[in-house]
Order: sequence, then C-alpha cells, then structure tokens
Amino acid sequence: DVYLRTQPTRIKNGQIEFVGDSEEAEEILLVTRLLPEDRSLFELLRSGNLRMEDYVHLGTQLARCERNFVLGEEIYQGNLESNVVGRYQDIVQWTQSAEEDIPEWRIYTDVLEKVLGKLQRTELVPTFDIHLLNIFYINDIFYPFDTSPPKEEWKMGPWPINLYRAATDILVFAGVEAFDAFSSGYYEDIQKPQIQSDNKDVYVLYALLIQTAYMYNLGKSSPDKRVAAMLYHNFLREWVQKFK
Repeated sequence: DVYLRTQPTRIKNGQIEFVGDSEEAEEILLVTRLLPEDRSLFELLRSGNLRMEDYVHLGTQLARCERNFVLGEEIYQGNLESNVVGRYQDIVQWTQSAEEDIPEWRIYTDVLEKVLGKLQRTELVPTFDIHLLNIFYINDIFYPFDTSPPKEEWKMGPWPINLYRAATDILVFAGVEAFDAFSSGYYEDIQKPQIQSDNKDVYVLYALLIQTAYMYNLGKSSPDKRVAAMLYHNFLREWVQKFK
C-alpha cells in the first residue's frame, strides 16, 4: 500500500532523468505514496492522540511484519555474538557523533558494554530500522516506511530487538502503560515467551542511545527534534541508573 513501483533513473546534465529501461539506469528510484505527516508515530506520540488499544494494535502489526518478512537471497554470515559486538562498536561511534550534546556519552556506552554480556541467548532475526519517524498509523493500520537498515550488518539482529527499538519511543513519550500495551500486542502475535525483565532494560538502553544521538543530530535543523532529543537524554540519564 505504501510502495507503488520502482522507477529506473540516471543523472544527465546534473538532473535526475527517468528512463524506461533498467539497463540504462544508474539508480532505481522507489516511488511511494505520500503519507500524512500528522499520522507518523512521532506526531501521534507528541499529540497524545493514541489510545491504549492503538498501542496494542501497533505491537500486533509489528509482530506480523516480522513474521511475514522474507529474507533475500544473501545469507548472513555472522553469529549472535559477532552481531552484538558489532552493534556495540557502532553505537559507540554513533553516540560519540553527538558528543557536543552528550558529553557524558562514554558513561552510557561503558554501562552498555558491561550489560550486553548478560543478555540471554536468542535467535538472530531480520531487523528493521524501526522508530517513531518511520512508523505511520492510518485508519488503525501500521505502515512501516523506509525501514531498511543503513548497514548490511544491521539487517540481522538478536530477537526481539525490533520490538524494543519501537517500544522505547513509546516508553519515552507515553509511559510504561503504553509501553506494556505495545509489548503485549507484539508478544501475543509473535507467540514467543517474553524475555527476562533485566534483558528488556538492556534493549531499552541500546535504543535510547540510538535515538538520543539521532534526535540531537536532526535537531540541528529542526527545533521539534531538538526538544525530543532533550526528552530522550533526560530519560537516558534516569534509565542508566538501573544498572548501578
């Protein structure tokens, strides 16, 4: 419903030109519907216009996306341990990129390093770049948009990382009850036992680090994202106390 078609393109005289034959194309453009910005999860959470049943529906539909996702032909060569290590190394660099706004970033990544080793073993699953800016909720339907991870290594990850990437946004903006409602919808559909509570805390910490740095970077040109960044940052300061 969101993705309409592919369009072969090339650059000619500094302009994007559509071409009819994919063999002539330099890039393939993905044509999508224009989704209403006010139905993004970011705007819905800021406005407070979601009901508890909406959070359940969102969690259920995320689980269905995950269950129905079909892997491409490429086979992931890593294992759970190497994936977690690589993600930690990336999050260190990512958080450091916002050092101007998060001068204490090393405290958080050091805590993450210590607790990652305590995660219960789980399976590797396809993972999405899923967060409040690329989830849309229109007429009770969940629309993930542009959720392909920016790095090949991030296309697989430990289950249930998809859940807690999105659930953390809900936790920060809407609180524990909404977080639990979203999680319950997910777990009911995915039909897997919930992970241990202390493991949930680790995944939330990981997601908070991603989103805090991300929002600060976006906030350089968007006042709304700057405000969101400070909300994440304050939440992160409190959350890391769980591990002391």
